[in-house]
Amino acid sequence: MDSKDKTPAEIADIIERFVYRSPSDQQIRHDMKWENLLDSSVSDPELKSVINKCRVINRAFLPDSSLSKVAKQQHEQDADEQLKRIASQLREIGKKTGE
Repeated sequence: MDSKDKTPAEIADIIERFVYRSPSDQQIRHDMKWENLLDSSVSDPELKSVINKCRVINRAFLPDSSLSKVAKQQHEQDADEQLKRIASQLREIGKKTGE
Protein backbone atom coordinates (compact mmCIF):
# COMPACT_ATOMS: atom_id res chain seq x y z
CA MET A 1 0.00 0.00 0.00
CA ASP A 2 1.32 3.43 -0.91
CA SER A 3 1.89 5.88 1.91
CA LYS A 4 1.02 8.97 -0.14
CA ASP A 5 -2.31 9.62 -1.78
CA LYS A 6 -2.44 9.12 -5.50
CA THR A 7 -3.52 12.01 -7.69
CA PRO A 8 -6.46 11.70 -10.08
CA ALA A 9 -4.00 11.51 -13.00
CA GLU A 10 -2.01 8.71 -11.35
CA ILE A 11 -5.18 6.71 -10.75
CA ALA A 12 -6.32 7.34 -14.33
CA ASP A 13 -2.93 6.11 -15.61
CA ILE A 14 -3.26 2.85 -13.68
CA ILE A 15 -6.84 2.31 -14.86
CA GLU A 16 -5.93 3.01 -18.49
CA ARG A 17 -2.96 0.67 -18.36
CA PHE A 18 -5.30 -2.06 -17.14
CA VAL A 19 -8.05 -1.27 -19.67
CA TYR A 20 -5.80 -0.92 -22.70
CA ARG A 21 -3.89 -4.13 -22.05
CA SER A 22 -3.34 -6.45 -24.96
CA PRO A 23 -6.35 -8.80 -25.19
CA SER A 24 -3.95 -11.73 -25.28
CA ASP A 25 -2.10 -10.56 -22.17
CA GLN A 26 -3.97 -12.16 -19.29
CA GLN A 27 -0.99 -11.56 -17.00
CA ILE A 28 -1.82 -7.85 -16.81
CA ARG A 29 -4.92 -8.83 -14.86
CA HIS A 30 -2.49 -9.48 -12.02
CA ASP A 31 -0.67 -6.20 -12.51
CA MET A 32 0.81 -5.00 -9.22
CA LYS A 33 -0.08 -1.34 -9.80
CA TRP A 34 -3.71 -2.32 -10.40
CA GLU A 35 -3.73 -4.57 -7.34
CA ASN A 36 -2.09 -1.85 -5.25
CA LEU A 37 -4.69 0.64 -6.44
CA LEU A 38 -7.50 -1.68 -5.36
CA ASP A 39 -5.82 -2.15 -1.97
CA SER A 40 -4.98 1.52 -1.45
CA SER A 41 -6.74 4.09 0.64
CA VAL A 42 -6.83 7.80 -0.04
CA SER A 43 -8.00 10.71 2.07
CA ASP A 44 -9.97 12.48 -0.67
CA PRO A 45 -13.60 11.26 -0.48
CA GLU A 46 -14.13 11.60 -4.24
CA LEU A 47 -11.06 9.51 -5.04
CA LYS A 48 -11.99 7.03 -2.33
CA SER A 49 -15.33 6.59 -4.09
CA VAL A 50 -13.55 6.04 -7.42
CA ILE A 51 -11.34 3.34 -5.93
CA ASN A 52 -14.38 1.65 -4.42
CA LYS A 53 -16.05 1.65 -7.86
CA CYS A 54 -12.91 0.08 -9.32
CA ARG A 55 -13.05 -2.65 -6.68
CA VAL A 56 -16.63 -3.47 -7.62
CA ILE A 57 -15.88 -3.41 -11.34
CA ASN A 58 -12.81 -5.59 -10.81
CA ARG A 59 -15.09 -8.42 -9.76
CA ALA A 60 -16.11 -8.69 -13.44
CA PHE A 61 -12.63 -10.04 -14.12
CA LEU A 62 -12.79 -12.80 -11.53
CA PRO A 63 -13.33 -16.31 -12.88
CA ASP A 64 -16.99 -17.28 -13.01
CA SER A 65 -17.57 -20.78 -14.26
CA SER A 66 -21.32 -20.17 -14.53
CA LEU A 67 -20.81 -17.79 -17.48
CA SER A 68 -20.26 -18.89 -21.06
CA LYS A 69 -17.13 -17.64 -22.79
CA VAL A 70 -19.18 -15.12 -24.79
CA ALA A 71 -21.00 -13.89 -21.68
CA LYS A 72 -17.69 -13.56 -19.81
CA GLN A 73 -16.20 -11.53 -22.69
CA GLN A 74 -19.25 -9.24 -22.75
CA HIS A 75 -19.04 -8.85 -18.98
CA GLU A 76 -15.38 -7.83 -19.27
CA GLN A 77 -16.09 -5.42 -22.13
CA ASP A 78 -18.81 -3.74 -20.07
CA ALA A 79 -16.40 -3.46 -17.13
CA ASP A 80 -13.71 -1.97 -19.39
CA GLU A 81 -16.18 0.65 -20.65
CA GLN A 82 -17.02 1.62 -17.08
CA LEU A 83 -13.33 1.92 -16.24
CA LYS A 84 -12.72 4.08 -19.33
CA ARG A 85 -15.45 6.46 -18.16
CA ILE A 86 -13.92 6.60 -14.68
CA ALA A 87 -10.47 7.37 -16.12
CA SER A 88 -11.97 10.14 -18.24
CA GLN A 89 -13.70 11.61 -15.19
CA LEU A 90 -10.42 11.49 -13.27
CA ARG A 91 -8.68 13.39 -16.10
CA GLU A 92 -11.35 16.09 -15.81
CA ILE A 93 -10.87 16.28 -12.04
CA GLY A 94 -7.13 16.63 -12.62
CA LYS A 95 -7.67 19.50 -15.04
CA LYS A 96 -9.86 21.32 -12.50
CA THR A 97 -7.28 20.89 -9.75
CA GLY A 98 -4.41 21.96 -12.00
CA GLU A 99 -2.63 18.61 -12.29
